[in-house]
Amino acid sequence: MRVVVTGSGGFIGSHLCYSLANAGHYVLALDDLSHGTDVFSSRSPKRIAFLECDVSKPGLVSVISDFKADAVCHLADASTASPAWDTGMFGRYSDALTNCIDASVQANVKKFVYASSADYLFGKQCDMPVKDTTRAKPANLFGMHKHNCECIVAHFVSNTRLRWAILRLPYVYGPNSRRLVKKARKGNCFIADSMKRRGRSVVYVPGDGNQTRDFLWIADAVSALEMALRDRRLLGTVNVGTEIETPISKVLAKIEEITQRKARFEYMYKKKDDVPRSQVNACTMRNHRWEPKTGIVRGLMNMAENGIEADFVGGDA
Repeated sequence: MRVVVTGSGGFIGSHLCYSLANAGHYVLALDDLSHGTDVFSSRSPKRIAFLECDVSKPGLVSVISDFKADAVCHLADASTASPAWDTGMFGRYSDALTNCIDASVQANVKKFVYASSADYLFGKQCDMPVKDTTRAKPANLFGMHKHNCECIVAHFVSNTRLRWAILRLPYVYGPNSRRLVKKARKGNCFIADSMKRRGRSVVYVPGDGNQTRDFLWIADAVSALEMALRDRRLLGTVNVGTEIETPISKVLAKIEEITQRKARFEYMYKKKDDVPRSQVNACTMRNHRWEPKTGIVRGLMNMAENGIEADFVGGDA
């Protein structure tokens, strides 16, 4: 399989590229490096070709066509790590998504996969766990953007032969989450920050620590995306998660227990539009024989044992 990955310099994108290449697939990694990092050029990995490219600009169709791509995974989007959320930024990302869809259709790509959010699409009024069929009720501007992008995919692709899937990912964590994100929103990488803290350095934590999240290990997120890329039957909008709801405060306490070091936590912002709870029902993915293999405790132990900048999923390809 020949796969184009946009946003390849980001946390999830870089891991996905290495995992695909390690599995024997050929990858064209695209990123304009405005927020991500070029982790490919210096390491010269096999089966991965990196191109610094703004996917919102004209000419993308020739890039995808020349590569003879079978599938496109679109990860060049706003994330919770973005230092600031504004309508202008979201507009640019929406334009990039539309351009990627149009280029994929013209290049006769067989499958288009978009990564959405399982956390911010649903507000306080939603019952947990959220299902694939749960109606989106965005909690904030970021959630509204993700919902808008889902609508763009469903609308523009529905009248074409392009098969598509939207995967709603929860909070994804793992090695390199801090190193691969430029200008990260303060408090967003609190797991990695807690692992690497030294001396009296402060670890910034979003909210008050009582929020819950469905924490998904990076390798499990990558395996879900890989399944969506290769499985012709996996279509539409589906949730990805562990179906386990864990308080942030419990995660911080477990990190202190594993590292045997006390930390100084500073709780950052208590916004009215924050999401207090997150728990994801991933029954559709399970029906396709996808299962998360790493729980939150095992994942934290992996980071403590191997380092927060350990190798990528799949190694050096």
